[in-house]
Amino acid sequence: MTLKVFDSWAGRVLVMLSIGGAIYACVHFVVKAELSDLNSKMDIANTSISQLKDGIVRIDGDIRKTNERIDSTLSDALDKLVGAKKASANQRELLEKGQIIISLATSIDARLRPASLSQYGKTLSTLTESPVVSPAAWRNLTQAVDYRTFLNGQYAPKPSDFSDFTSATGREDYRPTINLFPDRGPHPGTLAVAVGLAGGHVPEEQSARLEDLSDPRSHGSGFGFFIIDGGDEAIVLDGMYMKNVIVRNARIIYNGAPVKLENVYFVNCKFQFPLLGKVPSLQTPERKLSDAILEATAVNFTTVSPA
Repeated sequence: MTLKVFDSWAGRVLVMLSIGGAIYACVHFVVKAELSDLNSKMDIANTSISQLKDGIVRIDGDIRKTNERIDSTLSDALDKLVGAKKASANQRELLEKGQIIISLATSIDARLRPASLSQYGKTLSTLTESPVVSPAAWRNLTQAVDYRTFLNGQYAPKPSDFSDFTSATGREDYRPTINLFPDRGPHPGTLAVAVGLAGGHVPEEQSARLEDLSDPRSHGSGFGFFIIDGGDEAIVLDGMYMKNVIVRNARIIYNGAPVKLENVYFVNCKFQFPLLGKVPSLQTPERKLSDAILEATAVNFTTVSPA
């Protein structure tokens, strides 16, 4: 009786083990199959991501090449326009075409060759002396100057180049001065003109300056650079002495009065020359400042006597 019961129980155990083994084998097979499928899908995904990255790189490369071709084509057009200037009869056509080229370059963020822009600016500067086309030439020259400050964003020093902004020690006795003209009402959300410090602490004779020519300081600031960020008010250059200064996103007014600029960078600025109604031959300071801005990223310009 006991043996028979044992045999029956043992049989059931063997059956259960057999079934359990089958289930384990089945589960193992399914898991293995799922893992294999998952690995296969991961391989496909990795391949797809790799292909996508390769595609993006190719697209970026194609876009870069296309942009370079556009930049080159517009620059060549400007060179050709300047080279074709022969007679006064072509002056208005030159101004009209030049205005279109700069407007197009501005609208699509094209980067004209600085040398091409400089040569174009010299032509415009000459034309501002002609009473017949002087107003249009001045508009084009101002447009070219504004565009050059857009290009300067690529070449001018950035705060990151100086390991970001420099902190004042609190012991400095240099107080920067800046001339502002509140020609517009405050705009909600627009900050006031701000002056920051960058470039670390340097010897005073090499350091940045931001002061009025009529109230000169006895020494430099001790900082590498002043960085001016534009706001609601326009910055007036007349009567200013700026050295090692970066002016960004600002409106700039210049009326032709004495000014001294040493290693000054204008980045994404808009210029105004309010007194352009003067006799063209007397607009020398404004013209020379425009030439200096178009000639180089860092502006060095001085006029010490009134126009």
